[in-house]
Amino acid sequence: MESKLKYFIVGSIFFTFLAGFVYVSLLLYKGFNKTEYNTYEIETTLSVNGLDVGSPVKYKGVTVGKVSKIEIDWDNPSKIKIYVDIDKRLKISDDVYATLEMQGITGLAFVDLEEYKNLKNKPKREPNKIPLLPSTFQQITNKIPDILLESNNLLKDLRTLIRNFDMVELNKTIKTTDETLLTLQETLEKINSNFDTLTQKYSDLAQQISELTKNGNLSLEQANKLIKELQSTAESYKELALELKSLSKEVKGQIPSLENSIQNLSIKAEKVILNIDTMIKKLQKEASSDFIIQKTTKPAPVEEK
Repeated sequence: MESKLKYFIVGSIFFTFLAGFVYVSLLLYKGFNKTEYNTYEIETTLSVNGLDVGSPVKYKGVTVGKVSKIEIDWDNPSKIKIYVDIDKRLKISDDVYATLEMQGITGLAFVDLEEYKNLKNKPKREPNKIPLLPSTFQQITNKIPDILLESNNLLKDLRTLIRNFDMVELNKTIKTTDETLLTLQETLEKINSNFDTLTQKYSDLAQQISELTKNGNLSLEQANKLIKELQSTAESYKELALELKSLSKEVKGQIPSLENSIQNLSIKAEKVILNIDTMIKKLQKEASSDFIIQKTTKPAPVEEK
């Protein structure tokens, strides 16, 4: 009985020392491998939708920290302050800027750090602060209002052309056959129909851009929807450009002023098409591999011979 008690005491002491050794080893391991962080502040007036405490901070695609705090600047509520803890070993130079990017199709955001050595009009740097630039998608979509303005001006000019296109007066002025006049009338009706379609396309696109501006960030789902809307709008403008070219041929040499007006409209339409196609390609390029998109199939009128 006494022998068993001794074994029990010895065993208890052994396992106690063993547990203590393991515990101390773990503490030492954590101490030696503990990552130290520097805290930086990122200030923005843009939406931080999708970003949360704990969201990753990445440098050139590698996770180097996390978001530790997000708050409103109550002295200026239009501003949001984001605090990020970044691995102390990473030296943040004056060329490092932050953007808010989306993680795949999740709709969640992360802070992306990149070097922009050749950036023009660099924001002023302050100690322990990292300037925030518009995200890739935001930079692209910020240019869309210019396309909308070009589109709106084209529609105004087209409306003026349609209103001033007097078929009766035209019949008296130009020398043409009844068959040619009928073709001219049909072309004008197609243009008028295209005008109504483009007016609706313009309205839909403007509304969608307004919604994206409110949200701030552009998710992949939103980008997908935007690309489809832009592609549909581009197709309508391509049809209009073809009809304008046809109309220009039918009145060629008859009324120079009318011919010039139609040609100017054709040039404007082709410019809008080119800008929309460029925007689509940029969105496609920046979209992730998880992003399913549709490609345009019809060539622009400028490419046709």
